[in-house]
Amino acid sequence: MLSTDFCGFALTSPFLLASGPATRDADHIARGLEAGWAGAVTKTISTEPSSGLRLSPRFSAVGGGLVNLELLSDRGLESWLKDIESVKRSFPDRMLIASIAAPAYSLGEWRSMAGQCGAAGADALELNLSCPHGLGGRDMGIAAGRSPEIAREVTAAVCEAADVPVLVKLGPGAGDVAAVAAAVERSGAAGVSAVNTVPALGKVDVENLWIEPSPGGLTSPGGLSGAPLKPVALRVVAEVRRATSLEVSGIGGITTWSDACEFILLGARTVQVCTGVMFKGFGLIEDLRSGLTDYMIRNRFAGVRAMEGRLLDMVADYEDLEAGRCVPRIRADLCLKDDLCYVSCRDAGGGAITLAPDRSPVVDVEKCLGCSLCMQVCPSPGCITMEAAGALRRKERGRHGPRH
Repeated sequence: MLSTDFCGFALTSPFLLASGPATRDADHIARGLEAGWAGAVTKTISTEPSSGLRLSPRFSAVGGGLVNLELLSDRGLESWLKDIESVKRSFPDRMLIASIAAPAYSLGEWRSMAGQCGAAGADALELNLSCPHGLGGRDMGIAAGRSPEIAREVTAAVCEAADVPVLVKLGPGAGDVAAVAAAVERSGAAGVSAVNTVPALGKVDVENLWIEPSPGGLTSPGGLSGAPLKPVALRVVAEVRRATSLEVSGIGGITTWSDACEFILLGARTVQVCTGVMFKGFGLIEDLRSGLTDYMIRNRFAGVRAMEGRLLDMVADYEDLEAGRCVPRIRADLCLKDDLCYVSCRDAGGGAITLAPDRSPVVDVEKCLGCSLCMQVCPSPGCITMEAAGALRRKERGRHGPRH
């Protein structure tokens, strides 16, 4: 039931290991594949090995995610070619994607790496045009991926040299993401990975006047990954699918099967996990596989492809949204009487909620703005729902008789 395909490769499930610390070498990748992951993307390979892995400390946990100061792989191309050969020799049925990066205008380096990684056995290439930090001075990473023209040139050069499918990894701050995606599609890309991390500062310690991480006593914007990134990543996945016919591998904040479902329902063919594995280990795959399987059975999806993009039609341009009016319906049996809806509506809404003597919230439908803030702050699941104002009035008339 979990089997699917991506860029022509048959997969046992849609779950791939994303480029990062958990795919830093053949040993890590092999252990991940042995645990049950359907494939992996190598840590980004460059002709100029990075010194970023020598920074210590280089991680900061923030809001359920991580800010990292790592850059590309600190291992050279020749070492990686041996690792690619080794992994594919041991796991011929698992997808191995080589992530590569070079200065934007060094098209010869892009072509050379692409050809060599493909010859070593990589099943596809992922062009890292979105690394968020430390590479701008060399026209690498996000400095290149913000430009549709540069992205088009690099993709075209790699596609000419490669005999395997080419993916382009986009960042959430790529400007007009749809324009970049359309440009790489015209250049022959088979798909897009979305998204890379977003530039951010780590945890600020106001008591000790310190910022994490601070190797050597200084810090710099790093890459924010994990839960805080998910809503942004979902937006990019949807934008790419609406604008192109590219296959999409979704990345950003996937730690549960439900997270994975969100990406697939919005158009992702596969999902990649990095921060989730850093927090929970390779064994996370067991929960992802079993949870997704149970979900598909409950909702009668024949397979992963049947889920793909099912919610995409709900995503529209802002100007196409229809005006309407909904008001909250509050279930007294679920209300905790914590006053949160009252306070939020009073101070940031329409002041439509008042409190009865027993502290039960009462909604003045005529004053309600229909913003749903009360529902968002309510900690009791299902207590507050938003219903069309007309439907709510019909229910009230049905319960109490006609209104005069």
